Amino acid sequence: MLNIKNIRKKCRNLSRKKEGSRNRNRARKELARAYRKTNNQRKDFHFKTARRLCEEYVVICLETLNMKGMARRWGRKVHSLGFYSFVEILKYEAKKLGT
Repeated sequence: MLNIKNIRKKCRNLSRKKEGSRNRNRARKELARAYRKTNNQRKDFHFKTARRLCEEYVVICLETLNMKGMARRWGRKVHSLGFYSFVEILKYEAKKLGT
């Protein structure tokens, strides 16, 4: 939920623009930029966290999570965290560092 308020605002702004106008195109680009920024922040956090975990621990164990059950309990927050991408980044960093 890094920039959810910013994304909501830009999405609302886009929906109010007239189709085919330059202002709509500009608003569409701003919304895409906000999504890209959120994605980059999440990816940066995943890489930094994975790197720290691999440097600190020799063995890292992961469990299989019930994402549907977690989403029912905690809502959208769970899906926006990107657990799968974090696990893939963690595997990459662990292989690189020999963890």
